Amino acid sequence: MIHSVFILNRLSLEIIIEKHWRGTVSRTDCDLFRSYYTSHSTNNSIALPLSSSSSSVPSIIPLTSTSIATFILSGTDLIILSISKHESSSNPLFISALLHSIESLLQLYLDTTQLSDNAIKEHFITVYQLLDEFLDHGYPMTTEPNVLTELIPPSTMFTKLLATNTASLVLAPDGSLAARDYPKASLSIVPWRKS
Repeated sequence: MIHSVFILNRLSLEIIIEKHWRGTVSRTDCDLFRSYYTSHSTNNSIALPLSSSSSSVPSIIPLTSTSIATFILSGTDLIILSISKHESSSNPLFISALLHSIESLLQLYLDTTQLSDNAIKEHFITVYQLLDEFLDHGYPMTTEPNVLTELIPPSTMFTKLLATNTASLVLAPDGSLAARDYPKASLSIVPWRKS
């Protein structure tokens, strides 16, 4: 499925976060994407063979004889890039749907409609944990936002203060401190509904 995900700055093409699941993808694949992107971009919009200039349409680029890059343009600042190998029998359109899910999940967690590189850098640990929970060995695992918010609480100043002072306790819905236990949504029959 997905071998690696990179989150890049759209203007400088600097890698902000990279996450590898199935061995480390060579950075030369990412460099091939960067050179392809810079050679085909015009005035900060890109026109590729399998995409339109709209940022909501995914783009699929065969990088080498063994790897495929699938990416989406997130707002005006970011590129979310996935690199997969041909032999992994991955569907690029399914991967682009996963990238859109990652984008909407990050917007939910970072409480913004436009993702920016500063927001990603500020919440680096949370974003990395989300990528780790979202995909397991490159396959989608926990994609439901309600379950993810119970596994990884959204970062606020209060939760950061609580995490440093009480490692084994969590904030209960009624405002009291409780012992950490399994997420309730993962134990229900219908996981996307909260009780």
